[in-house]
Amino acid sequence: IDQLLETDIPFVLVGHHDNPQVNFVDADNVMGAYTAVSHLLYLGYERIATITGPMTNKAAIQRKQGYLDALRQRGQVVDENLIIEGDYSVAGGETAMNQLLTHHPDAVFVASDTMAVGALNMLQKRNIAVPEEIALVGYDDLVPAAHTMPSLTTVRQPIKRAGTQAVETLMDVLRHGAYPPRRILLPTQLVLRDSCGSNLASA
Repeated sequence: IDQLLETDIPFVLVGHHDNPQVNFVDADNVMGAYTAVSHLLYLGYERIATITGPMTNKAAIQRKQGYLDALRQRGQVVDENLIIEGDYSVAGGETAMNQLLTHHPDAVFVASDTMAVGALNMLQKRNIAVPEEIALVGYDDLVPAAHTMPSLTTVRQPIKRAGTQAVETLMDVLRHGAYPPRRILLPTQLVLRDSCGSNLASA
């Protein structure tokens, strides 16, 4: 990135960057996580845990921030025992979920669908019903999310739109120059399926 800036070659990143000179397009990770956790609070869950991505990853940091914002805005005390750092892998999701079970969450927001699959695997190994005993929400809306048992409530990222927007933004930079930098956040969508217990709340 620094070399590109030094050469003045026009470019647009897909993904957040802290350098204020860099043009980027990204999903609004903070709001996506905030919306997911707010929905769990709306459904009446009180001990909402999270499995984050690695804290060296910008998206993981932002999704954790959205989780914290949702809890704090509703006056919830943040329990650090309910926050476990994962690694975006299925195995990491299993391990993190196993750690969380000792602290008795009633819902878990997982910062990626891949880890959520691992978390679901662990709950099934432990004979814990989802969502009746623990609700689960993922992030990404990958293809497997619709096919887990139960199907996974998740936050859909605008992947195709991000690519299109990045090209449109680059063309705008070529026409009009790199200043001011374009820093575009695209909205996400909460996709309600069976794992969060919305169907139980409405029953």
